Amino acid sequence: MKKWPFLLLACAATLLFMAGCGEQTASSGASGAASSAASSSAEEAVVYENSQLGIRFELPAVFRDHLKVEENTEEMGGEPVNVLYILYEDEDESAIIYRIEEMSSELWAKMQAEEGPKGMELGQRDGRAVVYYPPQSNPFEQGTDAYEAMQILPDQASALPDSFAFIE
Repeated sequence: MKKWPFLLLACAATLLFMAGCGEQTASSGASGAASSAASSSAEEAVVYENSQLGIRFELPAVFRDHLKVEENTEEMGGEPVNVLYILYEDEDESAIIYRIEEMSSELWAKMQAEEGPKGMELGQRDGRAVVYYPPQSNPFEQGTDAYEAMQILPDQASALPDSFAFIE
């Protein structure tokens, strides 16, 4: 199994989740919504839109019927950061696959100057930056359905960053 370098980040995010992060499914709540594209084809991406944060992106079709999004606000560098945890969930297990952070442009600049793992900037608007942390390894046990589903992610790594957009 190929190991990716930032497994610790995924573990830390999972621990934060387990410690009592606020919970919200992607298909409910006022600020987050997931919907499929016009056709119900399993090959089409899953669209996630968050009107509160003003962002939209697509996730690989493997997330259809398995998507859960948890929103949280965490303090980093002395200021609040909005965090989205994108989870793949099946009947037996779930795991955080992506982490999206929305923060001030100033905090993002400070974080880039520091040592340690850095996310990928998706965009900046109105003094705010949106940063993406891609999956670092397959968090599921080899041989499970979830493991097999997640094996496609390296081939579709650009789906989320390529489709990211700010919405009004």
